Amino acid sequence: MKKSMIHIFVILLITAPLVSQAQMTAKEVMNNMKDAYKEQMEGVKDMTKKTDQGVKYQKWEQKSGETTYKLRNEQKVSGQTQISVYDGKYYWTKNTYSNEVTKKEMDINPMVFFNYLESMDLKYAGTENVNGKNCHALKVENADLNKMVNPTTGEKMIPAKTKGMQEATVDATFFIDGADWVMVKSIYDIKDIRMQNKTRNAKTVMINDDFRTVKGVIIPYHTEFTMEMDMSAEEKKKAKEARKSMKKMKEKMKDMPPEKRKMMKEYMPQMKKAQSILMTGQMEKEFNVKEVKINTGIPDKLFDGSQL
Repeated sequence: MKKSMIHIFVILLITAPLVSQAQMTAKEVMNNMKDAYKEQMEGVKDMTKKTDQGVKYQKWEQKSGETTYKLRNEQKVSGQTQISVYDGKYYWTKNTYSNEVTKKEMDINPMVFFNYLESMDLKYAGTENVNGKNCHALKVENADLNKMVNPTTGEKMIPAKTKGMQEATVDATFFIDGADWVMVKSIYDIKDIRMQNKTRNAKTVMINDDFRTVKGVIIPYHTEFTMEMDMSAEEKKKAKEARKSMKKMKEKMKDMPPEKRKMMKEYMPQMKKAQSILMTGQMEKEFNVKEVKINTGIPDKLFDGSQL
């Protein structure tokens, strides 16, 4: 009898964590994630993050009990630096070819991502080991792709009125580290994208690793992003040819006389259309953080979009 009681006690000890894990809800995971983020960001007024792709400036201003978030992103794309600015109300961008500056009213803030996830019909999908971290998986099906937001900034992942994306939906899975409550991995299975007169499916995967703590803030120093979209062998061939053509054209433009360069810029919309073919195949990107600085006193002029 005593042996049986001991065996029962041992079984209870082993299964207790499993029962507790099974009882975890999507809401509890989200609350833990949001609370951990708020705790880390307490006292953070600004952050400068330098990567191998460029530099991102973030600033949080407290006024009358409300927080205003500002963002400046300088990123190298095809050898040129693209700059975008969010001043707390307007999102400013500059066309690197025409030098035209545009702005539109937006609500960008890292907290928007948490609020958006809370509004979704997320389901708890158990645990999974991702790069040595025991993660909680949260899933959602048939979500509107056009409403999906960036986990880092809270801005929409797909620009408004993007052609071919109106009917697109996504099945998404998010993997949250159960120790530090940070996003380790996200998978987006995108359905019904209309591109080149075809309805296609695509899959994107983002993995964060090499997490480091800077002044109490946990930051992934390495991020991998992969994308794969349905395409035929003929389309793959065309994509490869278009990629080569675009590269040659950009190289030639550097040495063109000003007048001819101006004429070539007028053809950029058509060139961009050709470039969109590249998005019908596979794409791999990785971002490596080189340096993070917190509370250095970033000047407000960096967030003045009218000065782009």
